[in-house]
Amino acid sequence: MKFKLILKIIAIVLVLESLVGVWFVLEHRDKIYPHTVVAGIDIGSLTLAQATLKLNGEFDKKQTFNFIWQDKKWAIPIEAINAEYDPAQTAKNALAASQQNKLHALISQISVSPVVNFDQERAEILVASLSGLLNTKLAVPPKAVLNRGNIVISAGENGTEVDADSLISQMATSLRTLSQASIEVPASVANLQLSSLQVELFRTRAEKMLPRKLILKIDSESFRLL
Repeated sequence: MKFKLILKIIAIVLVLESLVGVWFVLEHRDKIYPHTVVAGIDIGSLTLAQATLKLNGEFDKKQTFNFIWQDKKWAIPIEAINAEYDPAQTAKNALAASQQNKLHALISQISVSPVVNFDQERAEILVASLSGLLNTKLAVPPKAVLNRGNIVISAGENGTEVDADSLISQMATSLRTLSQASIEVPASVANLQLSSLQVELFRTRAEKMLPRKLILKIDSESFRLL
């Protein structure tokens, strides 16, 4: 008798769980599942329209890139690289991700990145402009010229160079995470200048190699001298 009662209770619990599951799925058929976030913004249990509206307001808060280098600071609008967020597409991506991972969404967080695009060419122009604002001397690689049968070698000059790829990557990350944190300009000293001994050494080698091609290697950099 007791065994049958236990079976009935288990059966009732299973039926209730099924009903709750069906209700939950129906309740969220047009909604983003709970625990779904975009760059830390919770849009769980919202419709597409509600999520789009909320994301649009949050995306609008990302207005500038804050660059720093030593004691210098620059606040540059994201419009400088034609950066544009797409809250509607981001909401659609979040809906699709949450519905594809229903069980995961019920017990843990689903993170979705904002859909944001920017102009790569304008980003490169911005990096070049920042390089000019650093007020540092650009590195000049060594070079050699043949003048009336004599090899004249320019020792080159040391300088400061900005890692353009790294900086653009940091800008893209800042956009995807909606970060307001400062971005440190990745500038480093490029030691390209030859010592007087190196100049004479390469002059001697160059004279021995005429008229063949002469390649000068400094660390990982290679320069064709002749």
